[in-house]
Parts: sequence; structure tokens; C-alpha cells
Amino acid sequence: MRIHFIGAVRGNQGRYNEIIAVIESLGWQVITNHSATRKLSDILQETDAESAEYTKQALGWIKQADIVIVEASCEDISIGVEATIALQHSKPIIFLFDEKNAHAPFTMKGYSSNRVQLVGYSINSIKTELKHALSYASEQLDIRFNMLLSPNLMTYLEHAAQKENIPKSVFIRNLLKEHQSRYSK
Repeated sequence: MRIHFIGAVRGNQGRYNEIIAVIESLGWQVITNHSATRKLSDILQETDAESAEYTKQALGWIKQADIVIVEASCEDISIGVEATIALQHSKPIIFLFDEKNAHAPFTMKGYSSNRVQLVGYSINSIKTELKHALSYASEQLDIRFNMLLSPNLMTYLEHAAQKENIPKSVFIRNLLKEHQSRYSK
């Protein structure tokens, strides 16, 4: 499973690297460590075109990720924007905050969603906290929806799924995956 990790550039990049190492030790793939490596001085020197390209990359990382983890101990509007985009893409998000030196993001305290977790941690508890949070977040990956079908289509779906010896939902999911692989290129 792929993780997009976000943290404020002015935040504790050493801590970000520690958290990324913990995520990877739990068997997850961190697809970007930009928050742990970018320097504010470099960002301030970027041209508008370079900033636009970076934003495009960040949007791509969000789309590729299964789960987004935000280290939110240092508040920053950029991480808020990325988190909002992740929510728009129905990505589960784990907001981490250092219990000793920070607080939970104010706006997230009142936000209720099974796709959002606020997780306080200490450096000693981060592995346990992340293990539980990632387990919960991974359960939120599939989205359930209802579908109205005509009696004729329902009869066909029931027959086709029975013939394949699979549930109707798996039959539909397989059709969608086949269509996606054909037309996503």
C-alpha cells in the first residue's frame, strides 16, 4: 500500500524522516518524502513554472496514494490544501500531531468522517499509533454505493455472476477494472 506523506516545510524534518522510517518498517511504501527533504530557501527561489510543476507532482502523488498521512504539528496552509484535495479524492487521511509540543489541528477537531483520524503521538508511541491508524485507514479504502438496475439488467447480472461463480459485486468490480485498464492509457 502506498502512502503520501505531508508535513510543513518549516516543520521538524528530522522527525518526518523518523516517521517515514516507521511507516516503511510497518511494510508500507512511502511514495514521497518531499516534506522531509525540501528546503524553504529552495522553494522561495522557484520560478512560477517550477512551482506549478511541483504542484502537479503533488496532485499526482495524492492520486497514486492509498492513504495520506499529514504530520500537522506545524500548521501550514499548503498541507491543508493537500489534505483537502486528498479528501476530495476520497483518500483516508491520518493527521498526526506531537502531543508534547503541538495540538490537533483546530478545524479537524470538529470534522467527522470515517476517512479522517486525528492521532496524537510521542516519539516512543509513534510505531504503535501508526500501526493502529494504518490498519483502520486501510479498512476505509473500499467505497460502498448503491446501484439501480432495470429488472432485465438485474436478471443478466445474476445469471452472469452465477455462471462465473462469483458475487454480483465482484462481477461488476471486474468489469470496471477491465474497462479502466483498457481506457486509462
